[in-house]
Amino acid sequence: ERRPFVFAGGGKWPTDGCTTDKYPSGAVVLVSRGDCNFFNKTLQAQIGGASAVVVANFGSKMLADDHLIHMGCPRSHESICSINITVPTVMLTFRDAMLLREASQAVQGPFYARLYPRPRASLGVASFLVALMGLFVVAVGALVA
Repeated sequence: ERRPFVFAGGGKWPTDGCTTDKYPSGAVVLVSRGDCNFFNKTLQAQIGGASAVVVANFGSKMLADDHLIHMGCPRSHESICSINITVPTVMLTFRDAMLLREASQAVQGPFYARLYPRPRASLGVASFLVALMGLFVVAVGALVA
């Protein structure tokens, strides 16, 4: 399903997403890194109607920074981290965020994103047989030794 892709703050450059803005229903919201924690960014976007959050590694310190960081709940906010967050949140490197920003601005009219659920891992018959053969090898090894 296509979802509108918007910048936090509604301008041509995303804001930090630390306050609640109203977004088109189901929008994917691009926010910039910094000024508040990732939990707050996600919560504010969820309250504003977003269906997903993309954190862009923007900022003067991040211009050459192409690594991603863990976006967990800070220990200082553990009491509020139990709030039910229902929207997925991902981080993009500075370079990838700039490419996304440029692509969204090159399009005449609305820019859309598609969300694809991650496939669930499943153990099939082959996985079960491999595990069973491993147990058999260990058992035979124990008997022989």
